[in-house]
Amino acid sequence: MRCLCANTRRTARILSRFYEDRLRPIGMTVAQFELLSELSGRPDRPQGELAEELGLDQTTLSRNLKTMVEHGWIAGSPSVLDRRKALYSLTAEGREMLRLALPHWQEAHDHVQKQMGADWPVVWAMLDRVAVAVSGQARWAVLVTALRK
Repeated sequence: MRCLCANTRRTARILSRFYEDRLRPIGMTVAQFELLSELSGRPDRPQGELAEELGLDQTTLSRNLKTMVEHGWIAGSPSVLDRRKALYSLTAEGREMLRLALPHWQEAHDHVQKQMGADWPVVWAMLDRVAVAVSGQARWAVLVTALRK
């Protein structure tokens, strides 16, 4: 049976393993890289906002944040508007880890892009279209476009 969901999940697992292999020498996972990258451009982010923008459930994000706080890569501080909510930002060590990770990530990215050749822009466009089609929200179109930059 041809199933878009099953094929996409399989492809995502293969792609994640590929990136994980490239990041392994510095002791980082692709999920950690993604979270560091997300926080590098916009610090002081609440967990709910991070979860929504990364497409993660709260439990998965909580586990990732906890590990990264323990590593000293991310720090949480209480929100001035609502002291019950923590705002997360990169620490100096987190910025350094991201700096170390970027060449490894770039190597993986360049390899995939080279293998895709002229199909690269088509792949991006189709991933955007799938996200918009299943989200039921036009807001995903804006978010997906922003993530590509």
